[in-house]
Amino acid sequence: MAFWVYYDHFGKLVLANLILAGLLLALGMAGLAGLWTGVAAFVVLITVPAAAVSFGVVVPVFSAGLAHVVKELVETGDGSFVALFRGIGLYWRRAMCIGFIYMAAVAVLLTSAWFYAVRLGSAAPWLGYGIA
Repeated sequence: MAFWVYYDHFGKLVLANLILAGLLLALGMAGLAGLWTGVAAFVVLITVPAAAVSFGVVVPVFSAGLAHVVKELVETGDGSFVALFRGIGLYWRRAMCIGFIYMAAVAVLLTSAWFYAVRLGSAAPWLGYGIA
């Protein structure tokens, strides 16, 4: 049953994903512009915040909105595009908290992988990656 609901409302879901892709593209271009300058201050002031906003705010918040749209589509059989923004309004705080927790976990894992790869890089790099 749920497949046919998705099939009937495919355009709404595609439009919501295109909005998300447009936001991520804009933030990604801003981040790349900061990287291409080669100036450390621009990297710190532009690229790092763009990545934090992309992966800590935009992706989790839009995912929460999309999940709300899908929930409404399955429960009622009909959902509007406004449900995306209603879902964002309802769940944005929790989604941002989860996004920042995931970003912190990824930072810890990448730091660990970098540390062990540097320490064991010349002797046994595979062991360093395995430990990390």
